[in-house]
Amino acid sequence: MMVVVTLLWISVHTLTPPRSPPVRCGEVRSLCELHRRAAASCCSVSCCLGEETVATIELVTETASAAARAAGALMRARIGAEVIETKAGFADLLTEVDGECQAVIERIVRSRHPTHRFLGEEQVAPGAAAAAAALGELADAAWLWLVDPIDGTTNFASGLPLSAVSIGVAHAGELVAGVVYDPFRDELFAGRVGAQTTLNGAPVHVSNAAGLAEVVLAAGCPPNPRSLAPSLRGICQLAPHVRTVRLLGSAAVMMAWVSCGRLTAYFEPDLNAWDTAAGAVLVRGAGGCVSGLDGANFSVTTRTLLCSNGLTHAALLERLAAANAVSLD
Repeated sequence: MMVVVTLLWISVHTLTPPRSPPVRCGEVRSLCELHRRAAASCCSVSCCLGEETVATIELVTETASAAARAAGALMRARIGAEVIETKAGFADLLTEVDGECQAVIERIVRSRHPTHRFLGEEQVAPGAAAAAAALGELADAAWLWLVDPIDGTTNFASGLPLSAVSIGVAHAGELVAGVVYDPFRDELFAGRVGAQTTLNGAPVHVSNAAGLAEVVLAAGCPPNPRSLAPSLRGICQLAPHVRTVRLLGSAAVMMAWVSCGRLTAYFEPDLNAWDTAAGAVLVRGAGGCVSGLDGANFSVTTRTLLCSNGLTHAALLERLAAANAVSLD
């Protein structure tokens, strides 16, 4: 076992792509402060977006919650479903329940919001290029639903009750609403711009960890070697400085848990919009910070991710940059 760990450490530290640019700490702190103020202010959202748009955001949040619960009931009944296909590789799994859950969600969304556009993971070919093309085709959508019917399919297919329904909504390209539903714990996280994130209706807030030594960190372990290598470098860089590192296998669950303070932060170098859209709204609405691994503001098209309680964001970005963990190899 010791030999395996040693070889892993050596392999990670000998992968040395061009050094990442320095993180703009002042800009990152300003970004996190902006997110905290936005989470605390409802009036400014009404003024900026208009009452009709705000009312629609409330409606889509209700629809997303209903759709997530409907799909979640199917997940709960079918956990451990047989894998019917692999997508990008042998570790990228698909079960028939993925498609069934997406169909349930889409049917509910289209019945209530027939003019809105819908983009679900199961209608897009694997890979970053296909995801970018799909988003590009919908770039002019006034309202766009971004759906991962089962985020954490490998966990789901393996009988591990650690996966969730993830539904995010963007208006004019900006993320405005998000719902993550964990059917195995019956936990529904809901957020929208200008409102506090809730868990089963009760307000939640990010953790108050102030230093790296207090951080409970989550990370991704993606199957693609180009994204796995920087992720492992980031883990090796941060693990000696944080309280613990956890790899849970579901971006939606990890982001939801950052929003309620169970985790302090979560990073991953290569994610799709349907993985992160809902979670980004949740973390921001709970007073946290969401950015790319380069420290830039997070948007629908951002593929790298760090979400945190805000207090530890700049320090985490600095460590990740030092490890060359902010972009694909």
